[in-house]
This record gives sequence, C-alpha cells and structure tokens, in this order.
Amino acid sequence: MSLTLPGVDRFEIVRGEVIPLSPTGGIHGQIEGNAYFILAQPIRAKRLGRLYVGEVGVVVAQDPLTVRGADVAWIHADQGSVMTSPEGYLLTPPALVVEVLSPNDRASEIEGKVQEYLRAGVQVVLLLDPQLGCATLARPDSTRTVLQAVQNLELPELLPGWSVSLAEFFEVDP
Repeated sequence: MSLTLPGVDRFEIVRGEVIPLSPTGGIHGQIEGNAYFILAQPIRAKRLGRLYVGEVGVVVAQDPLTVRGADVAWIHADQGSVMTSPEGYLLTPPALVVEVLSPNDRASEIEGKVQEYLRAGVQVVLLLDPQLGCATLARPDSTRTVLQAVQNLELPELLPGWSVSLAEFFEVDP
C-alpha cells in the first residue's frame, strides 16, 4: 500500500482502510504543544525515553493493519530500543499516549481508539478535552479517572513523584 496519498496530508489506517483526517485547529495545536512541553521537562531532565509529537503513527494492530496518529507519544527508556516499521511508524507501543479531543470527535470513535492503544500495550492514554476543560486517564485495567482543570495530573506508574496542574495543558493564547 502506498503511504503517500495525493491530496491527503493527514490520515490514519484503520483495519487496512485509509481514513483521511481534517487539519486540527489552533487551540488543538496549542494544547498539543503544551502537552509536549510539560512532559518534555521531566522526561528530558531524567533521560526517561523518547517523546514524540504531531500525529506520530503508532501501529496498534498488524492484521489488518491499523495505524493511529497520536498527538503526543512517550516511549519510556525502560522499554529498550524503539522499533519502527519501514514507513517510520512506531511498532514499540508508547508507555503514554496523549490525545487532544476535537469538537467533531465522536465518543464511540474515541473509545475505540483508546481500546486499540491499550490492547497494543500502551500503559496510559490521556485524553484532553478543551471544550470541557477536563482530562480522562484510561488504563489497561479498564479504570477511567476524570480530572478537572483545577486538579493535578499525576502519573505514578510512569513518573513517580511528578505532579502538574492540569490547567497548564489548557492555557492557550486567544
């Protein structure tokens, strides 16, 4: 399959089918950038692995091929060397995936995507909802934790002792 499509800049592959994606908006981009910046500080300071941003392709299933575009993905140093497909998609499942929700996202599609990440081996999926100013943490044991912007985000299984105000993720310029 050709992974370069004329007139299609952004896409995911879902069960072998190419799904074109719309460009994200400015607020989405700012929140995605905030997430990268916030996470990069402790990850780089402690040399805790590789952090990716910008719809990086994550292979969540091989047959049929399913590649999801993560807004932010972190492969922890403890996971060893990073494996990629010939196209550069991540074969090593990230420890953490951050997804910024868009106004046109359907809840059932988002939940399906979260389940794909978790089945592929992702330890935590962080969903940031700019419209509601809240976040949901999803883990493989089916727990869901909802945080409001006034609360702190902690990831004890990945960043012991780290804590940050969730509101920092949602700071955007008008």
